[in-house]
Amino acid sequence: MQKFRYKGTVHQIGNVQTFASGFKKRTLVLANKGEKWDFYAAFDFTREHVNDLNGLVKDEEVEVEFTLDAFESKTNKGSWFSSARAVGLVRLSVQPSAPSQAVAAPASEDDPDGVPF
Repeated sequence: MQKFRYKGTVHQIGNVQTFASGFKKRTLVLANKGEKWDFYAAFDFTREHVNDLNGLVKDEEVEVEFTLDAFESKTNKGSWFSSARAVGLVRLSVQPSAPSQAVAAPASEDDPDGVPF
């Protein structure tokens, strides 16, 4: 299955939904600024990935790796629903409002210890 990537800022983090079957789902909505209006994309984090959203904060920049899937309605044959199912998450920035979530800068090629000075 082909994987895609999407970068954006955290707009909304949904609560964990647990269904009678035991299936778990959590939705992350990312925003991107446009010239006239903002663009939004929603991603479903399922099963073991629901905890990938723990600690994220609004306006944090992230990149989601996802697959596209479609499902036919069980009650209305011929009606289809698309889903962007997340399979990975990379935190690109941590907002100052979450100091306990600081992320170390990657080591540069010039300094193998990653010290910036």
